[in-house]
Amino acid sequence: MKTIIYWFRNDLRLSDQLGLLAATAQADFFIPVFVLNTAKESPFPAWHLPSKPRHSRLKEQYLRESLQALDKDLKTLGSKLQILEGPPETTLPKLSLSYQAEIFCEEIVAPEEEYEVARLRQQGCQVTIIWQSSFISPNELPFEVHHLPDVFTQFRQQLEKNAVTPPAPLLRITSIPPLPKNIDSANRLSILDKHLPALSKVEAENFSNSLYLQKGWQAGEHQAQQHLASYFRGSLPSTYKETRNQLAGNTFSTRFSPWLANGNLSARQIVAQLKCYELHTAKNESTYWIWFELLWRDYFRFLHLKYKNNLYKNNGLSSLSNAKTEENNQTEIFLQWINGKTPHPLINAAMNELRLTGWLSNRLRQVVASYWIYELRGDWRLGAAWFEHCLVDFDIYSNQGNWLYIAGLGTDPRGGRRFDIDKQANQYDKDGSYQQWWVNRSHHSVNLTG
Repeated sequence: MKTIIYWFRNDLRLSDQLGLLAATAQADFFIPVFVLNTAKESPFPAWHLPSKPRHSRLKEQYLRESLQALDKDLKTLGSKLQILEGPPETTLPKLSLSYQAEIFCEEIVAPEEEYEVARLRQQGCQVTIIWQSSFISPNELPFEVHHLPDVFTQFRQQLEKNAVTPPAPLLRITSIPPLPKNIDSANRLSILDKHLPALSKVEAENFSNSLYLQKGWQAGEHQAQQHLASYFRGSLPSTYKETRNQLAGNTFSTRFSPWLANGNLSARQIVAQLKCYELHTAKNESTYWIWFELLWRDYFRFLHLKYKNNLYKNNGLSSLSNAKTEENNQTEIFLQWINGKTPHPLINAAMNELRLTGWLSNRLRQVVASYWIYELRGDWRLGAAWFEHCLVDFDIYSNQGNWLYIAGLGTDPRGGRRFDIDKQANQYDKDGSYQQWWVNRSHHSVNLTG
């Protein structure tokens, strides 16, 4: 009798789940697991904020909701989500040894996630990793991944020339093998209360402007599917290109990213709905642009497959030293930037929104990154770490790729992206309404220790 552990990572759903399908197909007994890494020390401390929790409380709240939703879905199939606390390389080998179980999980090619799998294998665990986070699989590309073009436009053109399209998303899992009879799961969800407690009243007030605390925007696969269906039921996809650079509102963006980040929703599911919309409702430049931006998301994943840890070096893929970084007063200027205390009101407004809501428009993410790198001469890695701390929709591939792009340390042949902040404010917030709204919400400042 074969027991398999499925280690959920950034794939917290039961539909379009290649890894979960492969694992359940081979199992007589099946243990679904999520690991809450409670380690205080990281194997890669240089990439994280010094003396600062890895994730904001709002981001933790979203993960809590996502895990609760997944557990509820597993219960409908007669199973339960087992939650372990501690580093995966410490907790999973114990469980695997207890049941002589093989481990299946999603493949994530970022350094920390690869380190976890390597350490499991070093301890004798049999680990099967399955790639499933891009809507185009690496083996569907018209070239080997190590021949991936270093210019996105060339990548896109090759895919379009070869008419590369993703397969239909997999159907939702409808049955799961039983848990081992002697598994102890009595206190499994109490770990959430211990490490991811619900927001207190004060915390909820601090984050009161966050859309993701409002009804209808919570985490979980069912909520993700409802939003996906609702978005493509109306006319918003037909006007997306005209609205995507707006700074505020609930409808200028698709808002799929938080559900994508936790894996409540897959990119293939979005593409399938998009193609259906184009077939039956409308196909125009705006619907193409949704595909275009999902393609960027895939491209950043393939860059990680090609360049691995090189994307995390101080100089990225550049052979030149990063002379932009100001060595002195890095902490002081960082605190000014994250707390919206810079000389520029647009930057301050954006950083307040990011800190208080866990969200920022794509346009403003680029603007504040440019300001941090070029005006304040900050270390791009510190800026990337702050985004990881704040963003509810944090995605390691896209975050790293976009920061390298702005810093001119990635693959873009045109170099970095230095934005004229006054021009951006005049173009995208001409009446100053966005700045006025968020500059006045400058409470809840933070430091590097709390």
